[in-house]
Amino acid sequence: MSCGFPPSADTRNSRWFLKRDGCPTNAICLLSGDQVGCDSLPAYSILRGSQAELASQAEALHSLGRLDDAYATARRALKAATQRRLGRQRGSLLNTLGLIFCRAGEWRKGHYLLKRGLAAAVAADDERLAAKLRNNLGNLYWKRGEWQRAQAQYEANLAAAQRLRDPWTELTALHNLGVLHCDGHSAP
Repeated sequence: MSCGFPPSADTRNSRWFLKRDGCPTNAICLLSGDQVGCDSLPAYSILRGSQAELASQAEALHSLGRLDDAYATARRALKAATQRRLGRQRGSLLNTLGLIFCRAGEWRKGHYLLKRGLAAAVAADDERLAAKLRNNLGNLYWKRGEWQRAQAQYEANLAAAQRLRDPWTELTALHNLGVLHCDGHSAP
């Protein structure tokens, strides 16, 4: 496949699918999860596709800092997920949209979308997604200086991780609580 990726790009374990503008083979190119050198990659066009493909594209575009494209793609995927009553995917897309707005400095919109995503995750009985959203809400509160609200989200995330026996999520929650404590912001 000759799609212009640097020779060092590892595309074997990619989960992001994007179509490169002007790809000579008109193939779908895989974008490595390794973000090194991504800014130097050529522009990508948004594929028309299934809700799952659009969701993956939105995450990839967000990671690349292409917030306008990520927003437009996530909105299309969210519309499809809502029409098909896909609760878990809806919660995940609301998370992506919330992170896009937070990254753009629009905290109120980001907060609103993250809270809606958490509600969708809880309604879909998806505790892993709910834990992820609680962590992102905690990060938002931490960045805004709302230490007690951040701590509450991190503690809820930790409790969920322990119930799920998810060591990665548990370590993330413990790390965030530790940073909050070391900064002198945690409640006794």
